[in-house]
Amino acid sequence: WTLTDSITFLVTSSLGGGVIVNDGTTFGGGATISGAAGLSVQSGATLQFAFDGLGVDTIGSTDFELISGGSGLIAVDFGGTALAGTYDLVTFSTLTGFTEGNVSGFEVINLDPGFTGTLSLTANALQITVSAIPEPSTFAALAGAVVLGCAVTRRRRVSRV
Repeated sequence: WTLTDSITFLVTSSLGGGVIVNDGTTFGGGATISGAAGLSVQSGATLQFAFDGLGVDTIGSTDFELISGGSGLIAVDFGGTALAGTYDLVTFSTLTGFTEGNVSGFEVINLDPGFTGTLSLTANALQITVSAIPEPSTFAALAGAVVLGCAVTRRRRVSRV
């Protein structure tokens, strides 16, 4: 399967053979890719995932390969969804063309605005850790508690003198 010409290909089942995601195309949907070729991604391509109440779609593959010739970063798109936790996005047996631990060629896009995401690349998975961003009222409540604690401490010291 070779994706070209701005196509979006979302799969929720198994695919035989490899998938090549070229610059300007989108692939996702929780697919399992069987066969020796695995998943090959070119810079400028998009990998699309969606969170539901239980977690996130995962792409399973024998090989995860970076192929040359694209432009820009590989976008990891969540379509405005998020769920706090750490999740495997792409699982694989072999990593080719990427360097373990180096996610500088990836960017997270369209994550729910109330969350932040950090990607990591291990020997067997592209992962994301998602955290909720505290509301400003949370910081205000914490600051108020600190001020109240300081006032009580000061009052006790003045009372003892």
